[in-house]
Amino acid sequence: MTWHIQEDTILPEFKVNQILPVIGSRMVEGRTEAPGYLTEANLIGRMEKNGIGTDASIATHINNIILRNYVTLRDPGRQLVPTPLGYALVKGYCEIDPELVLPKVRGNIEKSCELVARGKVDFSRVVNHVNTIFFEKFKYFKLNVQTMEKLLAIMRITQNPNANKDLFLSGKIPLKYESADTFVNFCIKCF
Repeated sequence: MTWHIQEDTILPEFKVNQILPVIGSRMVEGRTEAPGYLTEANLIGRMEKNGIGTDASIATHINNIILRNYVTLRDPGRQLVPTPLGYALVKGYCEIDPELVLPKVRGNIEKSCELVARGKVDFSRVVNHVNTIFFEKFKYFKLNVQTMEKLLAIMRITQNPNANKDLFLSGKIPLKYESADTFVNFCIKCF
């Protein structure tokens, strides 16, 4: 999972059928352990590395994921621990459209905004391009929203077996700018 700490290991280029010398071998008995969670400092570093946010906005982004209950903050080290809601959302986005959770998408938008600020790209061209991409992603997501609905339902039932069924994504709400027969599943209490 991308929110766990991972060290980047750079391997040399290998060729097909290349023979490598064995330098040594050893057997070690032990157990594997899950990597630790990202800390705020790790997340800030990764956001900066991927061109996400500015010095002024990064703290707000982190605060938002805490306030929205996607993660909780745990000491020591101010670790960002995903909540069941956070896990369900990331899993759902990964299953429906993995680009929605990859940092490159957000980073590319921010790079485009930077080019607009420098006067190198036309503002309306960037806005139209981003709107086109995300409108297509929205239409695809809407067609596959049942995947998210299932994951969120499982999360709610796991958290509370007596969960109130009216909080599930079962209210049918017509979309603006579409025909009256076109509906998408959303929880009425979320609006």
